Amino acid sequence: MKTASILAMVLFATMLGAQRKPDESAVRKIIRDQTTAWNNGDAEAYSQHFATDGTFTNLLGMFFIGPEAFRD
Repeated sequence: MKTASILAMVLFATMLGAQRKPDESAVRKIIRDQTTAWNNGDAEAYSQHFATDGTFTNLLGMFFIGPEAFRD
């Protein structure tokens, strides 16, 4: 029984790791894209991953909704 439990835990951990890898790669790509866009001063590219219903509050407390507002 103990061996079966350990095997199940290893299998579960392996499955979790396999499922997270594509997500992690996607997030890392967004960060790379945003870093490149920021360094190039490209607001259009920087805002491309921003959600349509995403919100943003800047350091002055101004509130914005959507990628267009985020870009601008």
